[in-house]
Amino acid sequence: MFGIGFSGSTLLPPIVIREVFGGMDYASIYTTIMSSSTLGVAFGTTLFSFIFDTTGSYYTVFILVIILFIIAISSSIYSLTWKKKLNV
Repeated sequence: MFGIGFSGSTLLPPIVIREVFGGMDYASIYTTIMSSSTLGVAFGTTLFSFIFDTTGSYYTVFILVIILFIIAISSSIYSLTWKKKLNV
């Protein structure tokens, strides 16, 4: 699971950003999105630790991470589909 999540978080953003926004202003868009992602990871790990300390189990954390993965993948697919509709 870690390998899938880590590879998805490092490979998916550049591909989706390039496809959706193109090459124009790619660097500034990519920097903004990856900065937000890094802040999300910092906040998320703290939140996950708090959830573990509160519940005594990682079960809730695993469910939350799976939901976040589904949201990330769905929004990426939606963005790519939306971009293709705009070009038609």
